[in-house]
Amino acid sequence: MGLSESAVIPIAVLSAIVGVSLVFIWWWFPRAWARGNAEEQRLQEQEMREREAYMANVRAQQAVNRPRDEETGEAGEEPPSENHEKPPPVYVPQKPAGYQPPVTPY
Repeated sequence: MGLSESAVIPIAVLSAIVGVSLVFIWWWFPRAWARGNAEEQRLQEQEMREREAYMANVRAQQAVNRPRDEETGEAGEEPPSENHEKPPPVYVPQKPAGYQPPVTPY
């Protein structure tokens, strides 16, 4: 009525393997998760510092290249382009001949 003696040893071995695997995963997974999060945060901070340095450089170059007001010596606004008064043309698609809009029920 129970398990035969020949089945006890394989079941015990498999149970031990599963138990050791669960303990290993319980120990390893949080460490790997924390290490991955720390690495990702370090990369994000490094990229943010690089972006801020790049943007500071761009702003400094824009300030140098901006035309100066002759009276005050301060950087003025950029001069308007030649086509400032005339906006660019807007594309409006033409409806085909015989087009009728669909009828809505309400």
